Amino acid sequence: MRLNKKDTILFIGDSITDVGRNRKDLKDLGKGYPLLIAAHLLECYPELELTFLNRGISGDKVTDLANRWKEDCLELQPDIISILVGINDAWHNIDKEKVSIQESVDKFELFYRLMLEKAKQETKARIILI
Repeated sequence: MRLNKKDTILFIGDSITDVGRNRKDLKDLGKGYPLLIAAHLLECYPELELTFLNRGISGDKVTDLANRWKEDCLELQPDIISILVGINDAWHNIDKEKVSIQESVDKFELFYRLMLEKAKQETKARIILI
């Protein structure tokens, strides 16, 4: 994926994205993969003046992400969106919810597709699915 000068890269998802970020500091990237990727890209391409945002929230499922999609993604108008969500959907279904695996998969797919469609319609962002 080609990076452009002054691109804003948004990392959004669950705890794997969050990794202890300070939510009071909107520039805090946490201690996980968003921080590592940002450090690498800033070292390799300092002339691009990239901006990085982390909007991961521990415990989120795809429905939680969909509920905050407008505020935490669309309104930010990022140039690149990196999405990592799903582990909580999987283990919550196994441990707690009394729905079939197929119902859970269908729900996950529906909400994920809705978020992707909104991103395509309301931003010019390139999207990375993890």
